Amino acid sequence: MTKKISTIALFQLANLIFCNNNAIAGGDDYSIVIVTAFSELSGVYTIGVQGRHDNQQVFGGCRQLDIKVKYQYVPWYSWLPFIQTTHPSKEDNEEALDFVHKSFIDRREIYFTVAGNGLIETKTKCVFESKGLRQFGQFVFSYYHPF
Repeated sequence: MTKKISTIALFQLANLIFCNNNAIAGGDDYSIVIVTAFSELSGVYTIGVQGRHDNQQVFGGCRQLDIKVKYQYVPWYSWLPFIQTTHPSKEDNEEALDFVHKSFIDRREIYFTVAGNGLIETKTKCVFESKGLRQFGQFVFSYYHPF
């Protein structure tokens, strides 16, 4: 787990230095949210999250987000044998979706954050796309591109 977290931190640093694109990126910044909606249609999960406080902005100036999660494996190609993708596996994604769904049913707060460019804006305000989720304890990380 330490190796994965170190690799995620390395990708985040590279993102800050070299990349400038329209995505929400982070990892050390998180929001405490309530899951307000959870649905699935044809393999696309829609998760609504809202900040714990009425005036709390979660991401991108939005108080409530709709996150469209459609799992897609994102490989990381490297000539270094010890560098592997940090993107969640399909099993990681399913485990995180189960956790989010239980949090929705129980109205329990979760800590939501992103790794790399973890949320990509859509043409609709406050609607974002994710290619996978991973859960660490009470934290749920969203992934899109490694950086």
